[in-house]
Amino acid sequence: MSLLENWYDASLYFLDQADYMRKLDMRTVQTIAILLGLYKNMGDFSLHSTHLACGIRIAQHLHLDNDSLNTASSLIDNEVRRRVWWTLMICEWLQRPIGPFFVRESEFDVALPLHMDDEELVWQSSGAPIQAPIADRPRAVQYHLVLIDVAKLWHRFRLALPKIRQDPEKLESLVLQNDEALADIIDNLPLHLQDDACIFDSITGPLWIPWQRNSLSMSLLYYRMAINRILQDQWVQFPNSFARTQAICIGSARAIISVVDRYSATSARNRPWAIASTLFSAAVTLAVEARFSDGETAASYVADVRRCVAFLSTIRDRNVVAARAVEVLNSCLTTTDQPISFQPT
Repeated sequence: MSLLENWYDASLYFLDQADYMRKLDMRTVQTIAILLGLYKNMGDFSLHSTHLACGIRIAQHLHLDNDSLNTASSLIDNEVRRRVWWTLMICEWLQRPIGPFFVRESEFDVALPLHMDDEELVWQSSGAPIQAPIADRPRAVQYHLVLIDVAKLWHRFRLALPKIRQDPEKLESLVLQNDEALADIIDNLPLHLQDDACIFDSITGPLWIPWQRNSLSMSLLYYRMAINRILQDQWVQFPNSFARTQAICIGSARAIISVVDRYSATSARNRPWAIASTLFSAAVTLAVEARFSDGETAASYVADVRRCVAFLSTIRDRNVVAARAVEVLNSCLTTTDQPISFQPT
């Protein structure tokens, strides 16, 4: 952890030394994009949102958000630009806790990253004859493309939600429509990113595949839970009217917590803040549900919450989100007869 803190502090120090707010540079945007995965682990929650906004604004000044202004750039430069821009949009639209958007989909014009790995890009940019791509070969960029789809779906869902939130029929329709769209994304995942795929996990396979699949599984379960959870108040009041939505939400929450079995063997390397945040959100969802369930069902939900707390406790010394989540969930477990005073995010 001390090595990580040293690297983190050095990164921020040299950003300041580069006078990055005045001397706009692509490398600044790339640095911020990398650091966005670390700010919250280090407890820098405000710096995360501040630097996200700075990275986006610097990228806009450099015209990373407009393909038509980069027609003279090389294939590789354009691909790097698009990957960096879409990384910022993933972080922007999928940020947690939820906040206002800095950029909307209609405010930029950037094509999706190409369905190519780095070697294919170098080969094509060299002017060599273009070889037919191997369709079923895993490419790291496919994970990025799936997250873009999820980010766009969640962005559109969030924009539509305030307009119809007070109309129960339209709200239910919006939830069902987006749940089905997310289910389509899941059904069309590349083979190596499907949750039950293990054929690429051999010792000779790329090491990034299991990591990408596990991370994506958590993200997809989280957003399926979050979309359906919008109707939680309704199914508490009318338990027979929203059974499908409730089942998807609770099933997703329990599936998220079951993933701790997959991570526990390597928890020392399990630093991403999003995993702790996702587990916390799933546990809160089940804790709320336990208040309105019969004794046996409530007990099973509480048991899942305790499993989540046990896992988060193993990483709390190197993950500020996990440490805070343990405090809140323990408080919730010791006051099971009292209403929960916070909203899951």
